[in-house]
Amino acid sequence: MLGKGRVGDIIWQCVSCNKCTYACPRDVNPEGVMKATAHWLELKGHTEKKPSMVFDEAFSEQVFATGAQGRRAGELLRLLRVAARERTRLMARNRSLDDIAARLDWMAAADDATLAGAAPQFAEELLALGEAILETWLVARGATPTLHAVEGFRLLALQRQGAHGEPSFNACRETCRELVYHHNLVRLAPAHAGIARRLKLGAMVARHLALFIGGKLEAAGLGEFCCAARPLRQREESAPPAEMV
Repeated sequence: MLGKGRVGDIIWQCVSCNKCTYACPRDVNPEGVMKATAHWLELKGHTEKKPSMVFDEAFSEQVFATGAQGRRAGELLRLLRVAARERTRLMARNRSLDDIAARLDWMAAADDATLAGAAPQFAEELLALGEAILETWLVARGATPTLHAVEGFRLLALQRQGAHGEPSFNACRETCRELVYHHNLVRLAPAHAGIARRLKLGAMVARHLALFIGGKLEAAGLGEFCCAARPLRQREESAPPAEMV
């Protein structure tokens, strides 16, 4: 696996689409094996650590270094963040996909000073908008969106719920994880010189999620899908059929 060529690169080519897992006649989880192998290579120093692993290690070191006093302060900070996040979530709820897309477009085009001046709040809003996007899919299918969290994030729990009985929904799993990653980058270093760029990248990731959900809703004939996906669909439907050779 550490060699060159196709065999050595195969674990890094996995995009977690889960096609291999659902097609495997032996009920093996090849996608999990790929991710576990990549993680093991990082831990053993055979390959460069991903930014997410660097973030996890730095965060863990800070928690262990501060001790009980840090834990009490951390708990207070966590409660304040939960309250702020819930307020942002309530504001994002009941928005249409078109409204959400318009808000994300605004964030992606906003001037750097505006984003940098309220970076933590924008990071929480990105997460709340991502949750609202996934809730649109779940509600359209007649499901009640979960309030639980996976790995500390409700966004990931909503994605897992949406994939229940709909394996193709796992195509947006990495998009959700990337949105969480950008959220964490901003929360970890809100005064970073490139904070506006990080927020804009997060907005574009969330926009991609909205387009994916809009396409799924349209394909399934459910709810109101994002109008930004309609021109693409219309061009596909109006294109003349390819000639058979």
